[in-house]
Amino acid sequence: MRHLFSLKLLRDQLASTQALTQLSILGFISGIVTGLIIVIFRFTFEKPHTLLLPGNNPEDFERLSNFQHFFLPLGGALVIGAILHYVSPENRRTGIAHIIERLENYQGNLPFKNFMLQFSTGALSILSGLSAGREGAAAHLGATISSQLGQWLELPNNAVRILVACGAAAAISASFNTPIAGVIFAMEVILKEYTISSVTPIILASVAGAIVTHFFYGATPAFDVPIFTIGSLEEIPFLLLTGFIMGALASLFIWLIRLTSDRSQALPVFFKLTLVGLCTGTCALIVPQVMGIGYDTVEAAFQGSLSFQILCLIMAAKLLLTSLSVGLGSPSGVIGPTVVIGAVAGGAMGYIGSYLAPDSDINQELYAMLGMAAMMGATLQAPLAALTTLMELTANTHIIMPGMLVIVVSNLVVSELFKLESVFTTLLISQNIDLKTHPLNQVLDRTSVFSVMSINIPLSPSVITVKQAHELLAQRKKWIIIMAGEQPAVLLSTTDLARHIEQTREDGQITFISLLNIPAQRFDLAPVNLRSTLRHALEQMDLHNVDALYAHPSSLEGVLNIKGVVTRQAIEKIYRYNKSQSPSHHN
Repeated sequence: MRHLFSLKLLRDQLASTQALTQLSILGFISGIVTGLIIVIFRFTFEKPHTLLLPGNNPEDFERLSNFQHFFLPLGGALVIGAILHYVSPENRRTGIAHIIERLENYQGNLPFKNFMLQFSTGALSILSGLSAGREGAAAHLGATISSQLGQWLELPNNAVRILVACGAAAAISASFNTPIAGVIFAMEVILKEYTISSVTPIILASVAGAIVTHFFYGATPAFDVPIFTIGSLEEIPFLLLTGFIMGALASLFIWLIRLTSDRSQALPVFFKLTLVGLCTGTCALIVPQVMGIGYDTVEAAFQGSLSFQILCLIMAAKLLLTSLSVGLGSPSGVIGPTVVIGAVAGGAMGYIGSYLAPDSDINQELYAMLGMAAMMGATLQAPLAALTTLMELTANTHIIMPGMLVIVVSNLVVSELFKLESVFTTLLISQNIDLKTHPLNQVLDRTSVFSVMSINIPLSPSVITVKQAHELLAQRKKWIIIMAGEQPAVLLSTTDLARHIEQTREDGQITFISLLNIPAQRFDLAPVNLRSTLRHALEQMDLHNVDALYAHPSSLEGVLNIKGVVTRQAIEKIYRYNKSQSPSHHN
């Protein structure tokens, strides 16, 4: 046990994918911490809403006066705009798109400044009734606090990446009370891969997040839903149509967000948030249900208590307002709004089905649930996460078959018919952020530089005596680092040095050897952080046009403390090994 929790040993073990036990323990810890953070986050807006909204109902914005409907969101948007105005652009990035960006381009290192901004502005958005969701903010908070845990322990970045996914999974689990969906979401949307080394700690983190939520809120599911199933197989054509309609709505939603984001990039952030507040306030005068998270509206749709006209009105208003808010840079999540849009749109489809086939058993409540899952899955391009969310929220196995059908169709409409990416990828593309997604990157992200580097490499000046050369060879190391003054400059193979000595041993006149001039293959060197993943190491090689790197610890930057060297050949060997072990290779 002492060795298990030795910090230095832990870092060394986590550099590869073999430390499943240690990573699982860290995942559980990150889940507990994330769960507590999400409870605090929810308290910041749920408690004031309970005290101040009519009937002590934290969702009842509808019974506010017209004055409050207009000026509450406007005031909140103005405060958020003022905050964002004084924050640098790189620290304004929040939400799930920000997590994906930091995972792809920054090895999972999420800054704490963005965490603080997400917490404050996310809570303000919901408090003031802007069209927002809590899940995106929660995922960001959980991912960041878990990333900070990994950075504080100075863990290798391949382990930090897994902890980021653990935090996101625990946050979704704690927010929706859906631990399975939290796991699938983290792997399908955040990591975009499924591996044994990552799924076990993510499961434990998601369970831990659910445990914390149960302790504070009980085991009550997010929605109280009745049990329904399709009346007969004759509904299948209408299910296909529902999937198509939901996919079209999701495509419109994503396209509007991209259009708004593209057209507003040059506008001042305070002006954009003011516009969000004005639009929200104006819209709330007509459709007050657009304010806040809107889960009371979802519940009403599930219970069949909303008319067809109200469902359509909420759908149109929520879709237009949320796409405008997200596109203009409001720090509001998109998962919650897609759940609302999908539920009311699905409920409307149920009414249409009943009208077209009055003798059938089509019911509006079932289609509200299916619409919620289809809209969520199509917008996020996460069909499995949407399906597991539907299953966990309804606890109804009879809904699996129709759910699979509408979710798959809606996803195909977005990705194949309209050729759109997920809403998160769309936002990043609109911000000119390049996602370097490639199967090779996924393999290299799982392993740290530490696990493949050669250690205890001797240092040498460029000119040495024959005696010094023999002393270097006596250390039986594969490489020698040739120094240029105080800095590592070139990597030389000891095999080439030994060959040169062997070839010139009969020449007694040779007393000095120039390591930069002997016949040998040499690699120019550049630095890399010891915690870096192999993908980052490869990027550094390409950036500096070298084929070898010397690794140094982050805690001693500016001080020469070489821990080892890694070559391009060693990285390529790891990739070839992983490729040979993959099922597709054996097939």
